[in-house]
Amino acid sequence: MTMALAIRLFYKAKRNLLPGPKGLPVLGNVFQLPKTQQFRRFTEWSHNLAQSCWTNTGGSKFAQSGWGFVRFIMATEISCGNLLLSLRRYGDLWQKMRKAAHEGLNIRASEVYRPLQEKEAAILVDNMLKDPNSWDDHMEKTAASTVLTTVYGMESIKPKDDPLVARINDFVHRLTRAALPGTYLVEIFPVVRYLPEALAPWKKEGNE
Repeated sequence: MTMALAIRLFYKAKRNLLPGPKGLPVLGNVFQLPKTQQFRRFTEWSHNLAQSCWTNTGGSKFAQSGWGFVRFIMATEISCGNLLLSLRRYGDLWQKMRKAAHEGLNIRASEVYRPLQEKEAAILVDNMLKDPNSWDDHMEKTAASTVLTTVYGMESIKPKDDPLVARINDFVHRLTRAALPGTYLVEIFPVVRYLPEALAPWKKEGNE
């Protein structure tokens, strides 16, 4: 009777799990995972089974979510107006943005940027030789300057403490924090995004 109860509880618990690939008893999906680039198999399962599914690897069960299942409300919708390609959900607008990015940053187009990159690399080396104790500052300045000269045609940023570099790095740090799970209540309860800013002070941070 105890054995029958245990089996019943096992199958009842299994029915409550998310969809998942069929596997072997006990071992689960261990032999279905390749030794390298396991993410390709996970992507295949999320496409064929469900955006959110579970996998059993020899007794250890874990859930996985497809890219379209993740929303990033604070980082994408509030902070960037849903126009950040790297975090935006797949769809028609994403495809148009991806196409535009590819036209400007493909291998052939990138040849145009080589002189700019070489110039920034030379400036980086010179700055490191002059001030070897500020590597992080030099790297942040170079990254910001390379993007601005490549995308917007601006002149190379000279001082490492340029206000524009500080603004860019501040935005990157805030965006990284916003993308961390559980940082903001709106990621857990999406409905609170409709609260007025007076009751949701975090919205001001996202709109800055």
